[in-house]
Amino acid sequence: MRLRRRLVLGHLADLYRLALPVVVSRAGVLAMTVADTIIVGRYSSAELGYLSLGVAVYLPLLLTVMGLLTGTTVAAAQAMGRGEEAESGAAWRRAVPVALAFGGVGLLLGLFGREVLLLTGQSEDVAAGAGRVFFILALGYPAAFLYFATAFFLEGVRRPRPAAWAIIAANLVNVPADLLLVHGLFGLPELGAEGSAWATTGIRWALAAFLLAWAWWMPDRARLGVRARADWAWRRWRVQRMVGFAAAVAIAVEMGAFTAIHLFAGWLGTVPLAVFTIVLNVISVIFMVANGVGIATSVRIGNAWGRGDRRRWIAACWMGLAVTICLMAASGALMAALARPLAAIYSSEAAVLAAAVPVLVLAGLMPLFDGGQTLMLNALRGCSDAWVPTALQAFAFIGCMVPLSLLLAFGLERGVAGLFEAVILSTAISLGLLCARFVMLSRRP
Repeated sequence: MRLRRRLVLGHLADLYRLALPVVVSRAGVLAMTVADTIIVGRYSSAELGYLSLGVAVYLPLLLTVMGLLTGTTVAAAQAMGRGEEAESGAAWRRAVPVALAFGGVGLLLGLFGREVLLLTGQSEDVAAGAGRVFFILALGYPAAFLYFATAFFLEGVRRPRPAAWAIIAANLVNVPADLLLVHGLFGLPELGAEGSAWATTGIRWALAAFLLAWAWWMPDRARLGVRARADWAWRRWRVQRMVGFAAAVAIAVEMGAFTAIHLFAGWLGTVPLAVFTIVLNVISVIFMVANGVGIATSVRIGNAWGRGDRRRWIAACWMGLAVTICLMAASGALMAALARPLAAIYSSEAAVLAAAVPVLVLAGLMPLFDGGQTLMLNALRGCSDAWVPTALQAFAFIGCMVPLSLLLAFGLERGVAGLFEAVILSTAISLGLLCARFVMLSRRP
C-alpha cells in the first residue's frame, strides 16, 4: 500500500512539474487575445469588428501549422526516452525550416486579406479595415511558427519553463503596448485595431527571438544535439511527420465543426449568438488547463514509450485522465455556481443575461468530456498513434456533433441550449472511443 501511494505521488509530482508551465504558456496566449479584445472593444465597436474579422482570417493557418508542429514534442520526448538525446535536437532542427516555409506562405496570404474578406460578402469598408489588420498580423506568422517549433521542442525535452516565463513577460508588455498604440497616448498615432495588431506582431517576434536564443545557448545544447545537422532521411522523422499531419487534420476537423455550430447559433438570432459566444469564451479558458495536462501527459508517455516501459506509459495515461477529470469537474461546478457574475462580465443586457445563465449552468458538464477527450487524444499521440484517433474524433465531431446540433437546436427547438447539449454528447462519445482505443493499444504485444 505504501509503495503504491509513493508511485501515485511520484506520478502526480512529475505531471505537476510538466503541466503547470505548459498551462501557463497556453493560457498566456489566450490572455493576450482577451486583452486585445477588451481594449479595442472599449475604444470602438467598429474597430473591434475589424480586429475580430482580421483575427478570424488569421487563425486558420496559425492553428493548422501549430498542429503540424506538435509532432516535434512527441518525437523529442520519445528520443529522450530511448536515450537518443541528440535526436531530440534533430526534431527541432527539422521543425524550424517547416516553420519558416509556412511563415513565408503566411506572409504571401497577408497581401490578399481584403480580397478574401470581400469574397465572404463583407462590405468594402469592413474588408479594407479587417484586411489591414490581417496584413499586420500576417507579418508575425514566421515568428509565431518559430516560437511554436521551439516551445514544443523544449516541452518534449522537459524544459517548458522558458516559454512560460516568456509568455508572462509578453502579457505584461501587451496591455501597455495596446493602450499606447490603440488610443495613441503620449503623442503616438491613434491606430485603433491596427495598433493592437502591431503590438501583437512585435511581441511575437520578441518571443521568437528570446526562445530561439535560449534554445541555441542552453547549457546542455551539445548533449541534446541542438546545433547538430539533422538527418532528413524519410524514415528517421516518420513519427514527427505522422503526428504533426494527424494533429493538423484534427484541428481542422474541430475548427470546422465549431464553425458550423457558430453559424447555427447565428441562425437562432442575435441574443442566442451572444449567449453562445459568452459560454464558449468561458469554456475556452478552462480548456487551456486540460490542454496543458494533455501535453504534459503526452511527454511522459513519449518518454516511457521510447524506453519500452509499458507499465509506466499506461499509468501515465490513466493518471493524466484522472487529474483532468478532477480539475474539469471542479471547474465546471465553479462555472455553474458563478454563472450570473460570469455572464455579467460580458454583457449588461437583461435579455442576454437571462438567456446566458441557464446555458452556462448546463455547459458546466462540457469541460468534463471535452477536457477528457483532449487528454486521451494527446495520450495516444504520445504512443505514436495518430490517424486512428483523428478518425475517431472526426466521427464524433463531424458525424455526431453537427447533425445533433441541427436536431436539438432546430428539430426539437432546444435553441442555444441544444447546441451545447450536442457538444456535450459528442465530446462524451469522443472520450469513450479514444479510451477504448487506448485500452486496445495497451493490450498489444
